[in-house]
Amino acid sequence: MMAVSGPLIVEEFIQHRIQSHSGIYNRYPVAVIIARIFRMFNINSVLDITYGKGRFYKIYRPSKLIAADPIKREWLVKPDSFYNYNCFKMYEFLKNQKINVDCIVVDPPKWGDYNYNKFSRQEFNYIEGTPEQIIWYGYKIAKLVNAAYILVHYNKIIKLPYYGPVYLAKFYWRTRYANAGNKYSLFILYNYDGRRQK
Repeated sequence: MMAVSGPLIVEEFIQHRIQSHSGIYNRYPVAVIIARIFRMFNINSVLDITYGKGRFYKIYRPSKLIAADPIKREWLVKPDSFYNYNCFKMYEFLKNQKINVDCIVVDPPKWGDYNYNKFSRQEFNYIEGTPEQIIWYGYKIAKLVNAAYILVHYNKIIKLPYYGPVYLAKFYWRTRYANAGNKYSLFILYNYDGRRQK
């Protein structure tokens, strides 16, 4: 693990501005943020424990991409390997396996009391555990496999022992869903720092 010191980098992204560019930017605006983070921090290997269809990786695909999800979906980006496990089972599985990755990616589905569009995003209505339990298991997996980074997509910063935020992207989005609450989400990149206490 490598510790990064220095101030927290904060950036803002607005969905309609990203989508004003045509093509892949219009269809996958969040992939722009993921590409920026991975390139900025030289992240080349990833274990995504909430993989879904792989939307995050449409613009930048890490050279090593491992996916886990309780349901195998029709992928937009094919991972190098796939484990049909939720985050809890993946943690147990990794106790007896050895993998090396730079970053654990955690994007827990369904943060609020709303339902996603049944045609384009139905998979986000399926969740095993609470969002914060899923994030916590992402943290446990990162510690288990000695990953330098954890990337979390959520609506608030969660305190993770020994990992601290080094990058924060605030993504303002347009909603198609009633009662969706705040119109932004956060992409928080945490980096390991063994000096931090529990």
